[in-house]
Amino acid sequence: MSRYNQNKQIIILRHNGGQLGNQLLLFTSVYAYCLEKNYMCINPSFYAYNKHFNFSAPGFFSKLFSSLSKFKFYKSHATFYILYRFFTHAITFFQNGLIVKDDPKNIFFLPPSPDKNRNHNHILKQIELEKNRVYLDGWAFRNPVGLKKYRKQLIKAFQPKEAIVKKTENFIKQIGGKNNLIGVHIRQGDYKSKDFMNGTWYFNEEEVANILRAYLEKRHKDPKKTVFVICSDGPLSLHPFKGLNIKLGIGSMIEDLLTLSMCNEIIGSNSTFGSLAAYLGNIPFFVFDRQKKYIRGEGDHLFP
Repeated sequence: MSRYNQNKQIIILRHNGGQLGNQLLLFTSVYAYCLEKNYMCINPSFYAYNKHFNFSAPGFFSKLFSSLSKFKFYKSHATFYILYRFFTHAITFFQNGLIVKDDPKNIFFLPPSPDKNRNHNHILKQIELEKNRVYLDGWAFRNPVGLKKYRKQLIKAFQPKEAIVKKTENFIKQIGGKNNLIGVHIRQGDYKSKDFMNGTWYFNEEEVANILRAYLEKRHKDPKKTVFVICSDGPLSLHPFKGLNIKLGIGSMIEDLLTLSMCNEIIGSNSTFGSLAAYLGNIPFFVFDRQKKYIRGEGDHLFP
């Protein structure tokens, strides 16, 4: 951020415990707000992923927890996040500043996105008047207008490190050529559980393979010139994809995110990860849909 009011620092204290996609959704939304108001954006809660990006001069919390997370006692992401929350909240208890919690019932939209909620607007005025730091405590802060308005600045600010970009670009070149590259994101993990949306958002390999075959037929794509680049957070059985031209992604979360963004289109699970990749690449994103027995357009509620 080139210009900001050094007397106004917006600090993201807490996210939802989610991984890269969810955390970037929060981070970029708040960052766009800070660009709009010329504030400084500080996000110590992003400690697990700072190493992938070229952020300049990370704050004290970010440095501390990025360093601690490298030690062997870091066994569980969830356990370490609890430690992080305890530590940061203890620190903020002794510091001056305004703590703004997210709204458990409504999305809190940040400027320049309009918010019709009177309480939210009252809090935004308090932030304007606050002379000390402002701490955002929670995940449900969004800024769809800001993400659209400041897309170029955000893409530049959140550019991954050069080695990651080059590795991903080389991978795309090897499988690309004159082929039509379709990124496919299959989220497993929590989506497999009946405790999450009763399992309705999880699609197994057979279902995904049938969707990809339907895509080729309905879009009149040449199967020989269409490469499906599949990225997933778990192991996959490749047998159901027999007859399809597929390539597996590199494997790491940040590289898969970049790989998807470098494709021509993305088809995938109803997840922030695919929506974010489409935003980064400025490409269409289609979501698996059983009711339509194919795919549907999605992502506008997350990213423009």
